[in-house]
Amino acid sequence: MPTQKFSNLNKMKKRIILMAACDEFLETPYSAIKINQIVERAEISRASFYSYFTDKEDLFECIMKSIWTEFASSIFNALERENGNYYNAFLNIGNQMLATDLRVDYSRLIEKTLSEVEPMELGAKVSKELRTSGEFEKFIRRCYHVMDKTLYPDIDEEIMANVMEMGMMVLKSALGLRLIGHPEEEELKRSLQAQLLILDRGLRWTIH
Repeated sequence: MPTQKFSNLNKMKKRIILMAACDEFLETPYSAIKINQIVERAEISRASFYSYFTDKEDLFECIMKSIWTEFASSIFNALERENGNYYNAFLNIGNQMLATDLRVDYSRLIEKTLSEVEPMELGAKVSKELRTSGEFEKFIRRCYHVMDKTLYPDIDEEIMANVMEMGMMVLKSALGLRLIGHPEEEELKRSLQAQLLILDRGLRWTIH
């Protein structure tokens, strides 16, 4: 993971570096990417790069974790805005993703982690680290505390973790379909709505 020196950079500088690197990852097969390409796009020196990251694998892991952090924050904020309504929160996030140009970059990055061996392994590594470090558990706990317990009286943190993972999978699936050229955005939204409604109903009807 990145060094303390990178962590100490201001938010805008970090974002510029990560977005530049993300663009390079999206445009070039992972195995063909060179450090020189990354530093040129990010407008930093090689010395600066190596003071922030060990190698491109380290950088890719940082990008994946950064995207997960932003995604998790979006979910939590949506749950807060919707007063703990799971269905409304995930539906709003999904519709926003499908309706903006961000869907392309998110989808292509997801595709890269699933279609190229090294990125897939690094993505799995980041996922494991999020769990072993307790970050995923902390995210679930925060979301659990803002859930509307009158709508979901039987919910606990274990159930919360399961439905959050399934909801994320539904969003990724919709983005993936958009990427491969699904012609009807409204049809995708209807499919998203139906899948999230099933999850929400299951969450309301949970019985211990």
